[in-house]
Amino acid sequence: MARLRGSRSRLIGPNCPGAISPGVANVGIIPPEVCLPGRVGFVSRSGTLVYQIVHELTQRGIGQSTCVGMGGDPVHGIGFIDSLTLGSGQFCTNPGLVIALEGDALNKFRNAAATALQGKTGATMLTPGILKAFNSGVEKLGNEEGVTLLARGQCGATACAGQAALFETDAANFLANPALEDEIFGASSLIVRCASIAHFREVAEHLDGQLTATMFLTENDREAAQALLPALERKAGRILINSYPTGVEVSQAMVHGGPFPATSDSRTTSVGAS
Repeated sequence: MARLRGSRSRLIGPNCPGAISPGVANVGIIPPEVCLPGRVGFVSRSGTLVYQIVHELTQRGIGQSTCVGMGGDPVHGIGFIDSLTLGSGQFCTNPGLVIALEGDALNKFRNAAATALQGKTGATMLTPGILKAFNSGVEKLGNEEGVTLLARGQCGATACAGQAALFETDAANFLANPALEDEIFGASSLIVRCASIAHFREVAEHLDGQLTATMFLTENDREAAQALLPALERKAGRILINSYPTGVEVSQAMVHGGPFPATSDSRTTSVGAS
């Protein structure tokens, strides 16, 4: 981990079957004979199921640029913007909502995040319909009263590429406007500024069910964490500490469409078992 600091490398966990760019490089145990060189990038939270999916793509003549199997492990060393934009923001656990205390630390975070996002080129989304819904959601959020656009990513090279977005508002506005809670499927995130821990907890209590919640804290934040945990444990399927949720191992409480606090349609799921 120490060698990763300051580098552009990413460490993925011990359950990872590896990564392969067909015809170029192979690190791990993904069999190259099931792959076909092409333009489709593939990242999976599964392990050996990667082989089957890649094989199915190859059988249909859909070539792959790079295939990565994370094996249910979090992506260590990843930053907020990397987590937000990974897979064009289409991971179910991407950080679409950031609740933070007002102060110098938040100012530094928002400035650094905005700068980093401006350097991110949009990646291809799954379908034109998903891209259309993403663009509509971003436009709608940007037009809401009290919401400020901090940054947009760069346009992608394909017609179906999503342009990432970062917005901010304050706790009072967030609590007063239910539209700010609407999910935008893609690389879009909203920072909610809180003036105190009391406001922080009020926002947490107000939220609907979430797949995950992450607490970024130090030893000095123990008391504040103890005040927030009772609210978060009733809202989130899994709580993480000091780690972004992209690629996190799925627990039964995180299932889409399952019992509270899981969400969505119980007939299908992209997280856990339906």
